[in-house]
Amino acid sequence: MASSANLMTLFVGLELSSLSIYILCALERDDVTSSEAGLKYFVLGSLASGLLLYGMSLVYGYAGTMAYTGLIAAIQQTSALPAGLMVGLVFILVGLSFKLSVVPFHMWTPDVYQGAPTPITAYMAGAPKFAAFALFLRVMSGPFGAMAPRWQMLIEVLSILSMVYGAFAAIPQTNIKRLMAYSSIGHMGYALMGLAAASASGVRATLIYLAAYLVMNAGVFAVITAMRRKGREVTSIADLAGLGRTDPGLAAVLAIFMFSMVARRLWLVFLGN
Repeated sequence: MASSANLMTLFVGLELSSLSIYILCALERDDVTSSEAGLKYFVLGSLASGLLLYGMSLVYGYAGTMAYTGLIAAIQQTSALPAGLMVGLVFILVGLSFKLSVVPFHMWTPDVYQGAPTPITAYMAGAPKFAAFALFLRVMSGPFGAMAPRWQMLIEVLSILSMVYGAFAAIPQTNIKRLMAYSSIGHMGYALMGLAAASASGVRATLIYLAAYLVMNAGVFAVITAMRRKGREVTSIADLAGLGRTDPGLAAVLAIFMFSMVARRLWLVFLGN
């Protein structure tokens, strides 16, 4: 996905990744929540893929090509961008935002995170999102980079909505995997700040932020996987009470990873300034 140079290659890579994750989410066939997570992700993901394809078709109808170099040339050759191209770009933005669980295209995230097996959730919250975000950066700053003044405001709105909603929706959660889902939504909002800047320094800041997020997020889910009682994983936040006494090492590691996530948000704000 990240190395694609054509919209069709982009779509094929994105769908291959998505279809694999749909299967992984429903891997535990005897668990109803796992099957439900896979089905919900598949249905909503199919809708997002349709919107993405429709946007690509509108862009192709305007430019006559799906290659990034051809799109750049077509956009730079005209002074007045047609409405069809803008609508196509919006649909592409919606399709990619769904893959990143950006508000308001986040509705699948909490249920899928909770229902999928914890190792699968850890993988899904890490590598695929990093790849999808790299694709997002490549598309918006590459073939559509010349249109930055048109889409910057939209990215800023998505970023603000994700940051605010992710923070407040996480407060009443009682399941730590759902909490991490809303945390992921908020982090995607912070990462979008770099893209909203529409500059090389903004892109670099986003990539650094995502690299740190990948490590810290994997660490939190590793701790969640390690917290087992009588052979069953512990995902309720209430069950964390007393962890500092029963397993001080695990509690210290979890605290480090959690505090690092908070620190990175502040760090990105100051880095962007």
